[in-house]
Amino acid sequence: METAALPPELGPALAVVGGAVALAGGLAGSSVGVGIAGSAGAATVSEDPKQFRNVLLLASLPMTQTFYGLIILLYVVTQVLPIFQNITDPAIAFQKGLMVLGIGLIGGFAEGFSAAYQGVTCSSG
Repeated sequence: METAALPPELGPALAVVGGAVALAGGLAGSSVGVGIAGSAGAATVSEDPKQFRNVLLLASLPMTQTFYGLIILLYVVTQVLPIFQNITDPAIAFQKGLMVLGIGLIGGFAEGFSAAYQGVTCSSG
């Protein structure tokens, strides 16, 4: 029985999706973390308006995970995608694309949970 041929673009496409998932995880986690820290900070500022600068700094710290996701995406686009040009076998390109997708999924989950818990930590002051 003959298997269907894999399109050669599938591997690089999976790699780009992996980088995008890492960025999306950082974005989602950052929004949750900033929301948690910001809501706690709003109560602090309502009691003592002089604390606005400190609250703003602590509430913005979970956004760092967004930058880490962006770094992963840029690394995939600039360093990993050129490697696919040298791969002639679509099956190997597919396997390498799945590996990069897996890395992106793990990175996205790690960044998302890290940013959310960073927001919890920042909300405690």
